[in-house]
Amino acid sequence: MGETIRSEAGHGTRRAMGAVAVLGVGMVMLAATFAGTRPALGVAAGAAMALANLWAFDVVVRRLLVSSSSKPLWAAAAGLKFCALVCGSFLILEWELLPLLPMAIGYGALPLGIVASAARTQPAIREN
Repeated sequence: MGETIRSEAGHGTRRAMGAVAVLGVGMVMLAATFAGTRPALGVAAGAAMALANLWAFDVVVRRLLVSSSSKPLWAAAAGLKFCALVCGSFLILEWELLPLLPMAIGYGALPLGIVASAARTQPAIREN
């Protein structure tokens, strides 16, 4: 039973990652078409951060649920993931490498992709 739950959760996460990637590519294409190269790079960076964040979240949560001996290590990894996201975004914006709004739009692929993948998924029917 536990193996089935992990397997189903893995498929859901992979669907969400696929949806985030597809939405990110679509947003980059729209930005390149209507706003130019620099905004498109910002959208691409935001979408890449969103996808990397979802992937890292998936890995950390799986390890926290499965492993009992290395939970402190994976909890620290979750903290490092958050710090990397915040510090990386701060440095990109502080050094004015990319504009804020396109990055935020690209990062919006994360919640939109999760919702889109959940909307496509049929709920499991349980027989009692």
